[in-house]
Amino acid sequence: MPLSRQALAQLATRDRVGLFVFGRRGRSPFSGFSRSKERLDRELGETVAPWTLHDIRRSVVTHMVELGITPHVVEACINHVSGHRAGVVGTYNRATYREPKQAALQAWADHLEAPVDGREPAGNVVTIQRGAA
Repeated sequence: MPLSRQALAQLATRDRVGLFVFGRRGRSPFSGFSRSKERLDRELGETVAPWTLHDIRRSVVTHMVELGITPHVVEACINHVSGHRAGVVGTYNRATYREPKQAALQAWADHLEAPVDGREPAGNVVTIQRGAA
């Protein structure tokens, strides 16, 4: 998966990047999403309305399309199979879309970074402060 400049910069600062990306000692993928979400929910308390991990996926897809990224590239970014990748077309279309995915993920990262850099109003962005674990 191609990563944005911002993601690569974050990964470069993490001592435990291997554990996060590759799971236990690089032998298995990370699988603690539900437990991690429960911990985040506890830390957020009632500052954020109830949400699911699928809400993030839906929001990312919606906003990427609104940024002008074509739906088949968005689907490739989230590893979703439909439209251009389903049925007969999907049988023959083996494209990885590496360059379009790279551009799409960079556009998404730039969009997320804009309020932080002051290039766009923050809107409904909420600052989350790290609490005691």
